[in-house]
Amino acid sequence: MPATQQQLDDVLEHLVALTDLPDVTAQRDRLARLVLLLAESLDDPQAVHAAIEVVLRHDEQGFALAIP
Repeated sequence: MPATQQQLDDVLEHLVALTDLPDVTAQRDRLARLVLLLAESLDDPQAVHAAIEVVLRHDEQGFALAIP
């Protein structure tokens, strides 16, 4: 079932609250934990990875993998 606009707005509001931290490292850690939990709860890591790729394709700042 597709999400309603209100549900999407609620998710966005929570994402903003989740990342509204002055410490960039804490922001990164929270987002990383969220993505891992989503991949696990959706039981579809490939779909989560595909969504990340969509975001990165539209990000003008680029990215670098940080885990050796």
